[in-house]
Amino acid sequence: MTKSIVLVTLVVNAQIAAEFWESHPEIKLNEITGPQFKKLHAAFSTLVDECTRKESELRELLTQREKLAAEVKSLTRRFRTTVSGIYGADSAEFEKLGGKRTGLHKSRKTRRETAAGEIPPPVSNGVRNTVPVAMS
Repeated sequence: MTKSIVLVTLVVNAQIAAEFWESHPEIKLNEITGPQFKKLHAAFSTLVDECTRKESELRELLTQREKLAAEVKSLTRRFRTTVSGIYGADSAEFEKLGGKRTGLHKSRKTRRETAAGEIPPPVSNGVRNTVPVAMS
């Protein structure tokens, strides 16, 4: 059940209670009288209506935002691709636009090297061999 349906149901139920309370004014609920409840109900109902209108407006704005975001994203990618074509993918200009320079990509061998400059032993069946591998 969505929140708006719950709120509408609450407004309707409160209206029924207010009408019943009006026909039985002797009922009090912890110092709250029928007229006080009716006033509270009216304020709540007005607020629910106003929130519903604003949620609708917000939905429209969010839809517009998402459409513009998609367009800006597409144009930004196209612009970055154009700059890459003009200046090259390894240029400072391409990097300024958020692209990663091709010269900064690490090779597989470089990634596997440890801080000491050694290549770790190969992994077999998910278990690393503990025997050191001689390098020539």
